[in-house]
Amino acid sequence: MTHRRRRDYRYRYSPYRIPFRRPLAMPWGFWSERRGIIVTLEDENRRQGQGEIAPLPEFGSETYPAALEFCQNFPPRPRREDLDPIPDRLPCCQFAFASALLALESPSFLPPQNWPYSYLLPLDRDGLPVLENLPSFPVYKWKIGRREFETESAELPRILEKLPPNAQLRLDANGALTVTESQKWLALADRWRRIEFLEQPLAPSQLSEMRRLAQDFATPIALDESLSSGKMLERLFREDWPGLYVLKVALLGAPQRLAAWLQQIPDDKIIYSSALETEIGRRNALQWAAQWGGPKRALGFGVEAWLGAGESVPTNAD
Repeated sequence: MTHRRRRDYRYRYSPYRIPFRRPLAMPWGFWSERRGIIVTLEDENRRQGQGEIAPLPEFGSETYPAALEFCQNFPPRPRREDLDPIPDRLPCCQFAFASALLALESPSFLPPQNWPYSYLLPLDRDGLPVLENLPSFPVYKWKIGRREFETESAELPRILEKLPPNAQLRLDANGALTVTESQKWLALADRWRRIEFLEQPLAPSQLSEMRRLAQDFATPIALDESLSSGKMLERLFREDWPGLYVLKVALLGAPQRLAAWLQQIPDDKIIYSSALETEIGRRNALQWAAQWGGPKRALGFGVEAWLGAGESVPTNAD
């Protein structure tokens, strides 16, 4: 009788706290720093893989204190079977440990250089987009819903004029619009035709209203905050959501379970997006995207104005 050899790992965790280069305006206020935890797994051959826990409870994930408590109580010498039963109430922890294992097993991964990215336009103190010295991207994203429609929409011609001629623009409301404002933005987008989609115009609780908007206008509606978990992705797929899906992979739990639903959604309806994680979490998310076949639309990871592409994690973060 043969016995399968038990596989053990060494585990450690490192909390971090990084101020953004500039605050990011969100519906709940200005977001000024990123807090998270880097987890490291090491096998018997001293190979290492890292994953990142980057909680964002406003999008439905666990809180940072809850993630930290889990890491503090996780066994320092876990077995392979210890890595799977992480509770669903800790989706960022699920993502990080699965990512650390994937990185350990496939350490040479590099995102393909030909993948397209979208660039998140920074805003000044008045909420106006900063358009000087723009890097060249095929797609840009503008956060809207910070001011009155008439004032804000008047900026659209200036923005499109400053972008490269063939570039598209994504409008992201983070659920801050009313139904009437959403209709105005969608009508404007239909006229310009350079608007790729309107992202999360209404609050997650207004899914039926967003479904009606998606049926009334040509410009697609993409859901972001409404996708607070892998279970919500499953529900929206079963209900035949007509628009697009913005997936902040780092917030959606166990990637293996997520993959089962992604296989049933057309690739051109999926946008992989950042949760403002560090380079480690960004690499984790892109490695999973590669596992799932790669992106068909521009990745929402052009966030260098907040966290640089090579941002390091402080060693004395907490």
